[in-house]
Amino acid sequence: NVWTDGNNIRAEHGAIQKTPGYKEVMASCPVAPYHITNLFAGSTSYWIIGGLAKIYVHNGSSWTDITRSSGDYSATARENWTSTILGGVLVMANGFDDPQFWALGSNGLPTVSTRMADLSNWPASRECYSIRAFKSFLIALNIVDSSSGDVAYPRLVKWSHEAATQAVPSSWDETSATVDAGEYDLADSKGAILDGLPLADKFMIYKEDSIYTMSYVGSPFIFAFRQLSPTIGALSKNCVAEFGDKHFIFGNGDIYINDGMKVQSILPHKMRDYLFSSMNGDEVRKSFVAADYGATEMYACYVSSSNVTNVQCDKALVWNWVNNTFTERDLPDLGFMAFGIEGDPLASASW
Repeated sequence: NVWTDGNNIRAEHGAIQKTPGYKEVMASCPVAPYHITNLFAGSTSYWIIGGLAKIYVHNGSSWTDITRSSGDYSATARENWTSTILGGVLVMANGFDDPQFWALGSNGLPTVSTRMADLSNWPASRECYSIRAFKSFLIALNIVDSSSGDVAYPRLVKWSHEAATQAVPSSWDETSATVDAGEYDLADSKGAILDGLPLADKFMIYKEDSIYTMSYVGSPFIFAFRQLSPTIGALSKNCVAEFGDKHFIFGNGDIYINDGMKVQSILPHKMRDYLFSSMNGDEVRKSFVAADYGATEMYACYVSSSNVTNVQCDKALVWNWVNNTFTERDLPDLGFMAFGIEGDPLASASW
């Protein structure tokens, strides 16, 4: 309650400090990166990059093109990718192509010689806006049927049969009585589903205008659904991140915390007015959330109203969940941000 304004600062140990900068830890990516995720398997830390047409992986020393053999992707900068890990298997979706998966080798580990591929047993001519792992299921959200002129089912939740160890699900057939696959339409609010994320023993579904809880109940229904909030929703996909036993939500007009039972606003009024008046309203779909667990900080990243050139996320509102403080920093026009394991090329041991 002291500072009138500030930029590129952070609150730590009861003091205001300068925000740290950036350094390159991998050789320049061969394509413009719009999504990044880390997969640590065996003794190797893999960084997987989703471009608009290609997917590349970095194994600690070099980049390899692992784009599917059938051809390029049709991702867009505005909608971007989502990624999830099910039993060690990386699965990605962009809303325009079949979901992709990176198959494991016979030793249960991925290899750069294996390309991404269309998700096995996924229904033909279907695309999903987002896909997430929950328990041993895959949850596909916001479905499009491209077999008959791109018919949209923006409120549809579709889940797979349970997956075997280190494998993708064997079925998505909701009509079969011998598998646990199914689907459910969240029709009591008009907004489209944007994303979802596990929270403790529940799966939270975030629409544009509401939040739902998806709970495992077993046969014959498999999952039960309950509306948690009829008015609060997410701003875009990738706008939710977990910390402790809560979700941080970059929402539709505010920033919220969801503990699975209630959703609470955490932005002071002046900060809320400033944040949403500073955003480029035409590019809100590019917003995303990133967690810095080492610094106990959440980044709500967005395209500022002054950014009309590169039109990628160039500002972040940073919340420290231990100190409950908000600060702001500049970003170098990011498509996405992720945490993972990577060596430090500037460490003294490498000189």
